[in-house]
Amino acid sequence: MYLSRDIIRRFVAAVEWVTPRNIIVLSLGHYRASERANIVIRNELAKLTKTRREPPLKRLPCDGGAVYAYYYSRKKNIGTFKFAHDAKLRDCLAKFLKDRNYEGIDEVSLEPPSDARIGNLFFELDNGHMSPSLLEDKIRRYYSGPGRYRVVFIMASRYLTLEEEQRRLEMIFDIIRRVYPHKPNRILAASYRQFLEDGMFYNFKGDMRRLS
Repeated sequence: MYLSRDIIRRFVAAVEWVTPRNIIVLSLGHYRASERANIVIRNELAKLTKTRREPPLKRLPCDGGAVYAYYYSRKKNIGTFKFAHDAKLRDCLAKFLKDRNYEGIDEVSLEPPSDARIGNLFFELDNGHMSPSLLEDKIRRYYSGPGRYRVVFIMASRYLTLEEEQRRLEMIFDIIRRVYPHKPNRILAASYRQFLEDGMFYNFKGDMRRLS
C-alpha cells in the first residue's frame, strides 16, 4: 500500500485538511477497517509533519481526534459543525481521484456554491440534513443554467444506515426527475457507501455512469 508523499501533499493542499481515513481511500480507492493500513498511513502523515525541505503538514486536534492540515491552514478553518460532512466529502474526492490515477488533483476547488469542483464536474455531499425542498431549491438556483457541466450528488446518512442512504438517494432522483425530465445526465447521484465501493454514479433512469 504505497502512496507517494507528493500525492498526499497535493491532495492536502487542495482540500486544506484530511483525516487518515481520507488518505487510506486516496491510497487504496476504498476504505476497510485495517490496523495495518491505519498504522502505515498515520506513520506517513506523522513524517510529513516533520519535513524540512518543504513546509510540513500541521497536526491539529478536531472532533475528538486529529486532522492533518496544509501548512498555511488555521485551526478556525476546520470547523466541528460540518466536520462529519466535510470528512465524507474528502473520502469521495479521494475515491474519484484514485480511480483516475490522480488526474485533476490540482484542479480541486472547495469554493461555493458547490461543496467541491474538479473541472466542469460539481460535487454535492448530502449528509442527511437537507429537506427535499432545500435540495430542490439548491438545484434550481445553482444548476439550472446553460453550460457544459455535470453535477453529482452523493447521498450519505447522519445515522450511518444503508436504508437511510438509499431512501435519500431515491429522494434526490425524484427531485431530478421533476427539475430535469429531459436531461437525465445533467445531474447524477450515488449513495456514499456504494460510491466508495464502485465509484459509479446513476441517472434517474437507473443508467450507470463512470465519469472521467
